[in-house]
Amino acid sequence: MWFTGTLLNLLTVLAGGLVGLVLGDRLPARLRENVVAGVGLFVLAMGVKFAIDTASLLYLLGAIVIGGVIGSLLGI
Repeated sequence: MWFTGTLLNLLTVLAGGLVGLVLGDRLPARLRENVVAGVGLFVLAMGVKFAIDTASLLYLLGAIVIGGVIGSLLGI
């Protein structure tokens, strides 16, 4: 099936969202901050890995610039 990855992603996002919804307020604030920081570090490491592996850094630069412009216009 060509959409197996998409379905798996959908299920894991839904499961993670439900767990966060149920447990989010019950966890101590420090634990929640540590989890968010850990996920942020993982995303940073993954971004660096993909940036190093990319064939053309101009695509990466373009994505960052376009994302920054859109984010600024939306006030994010």
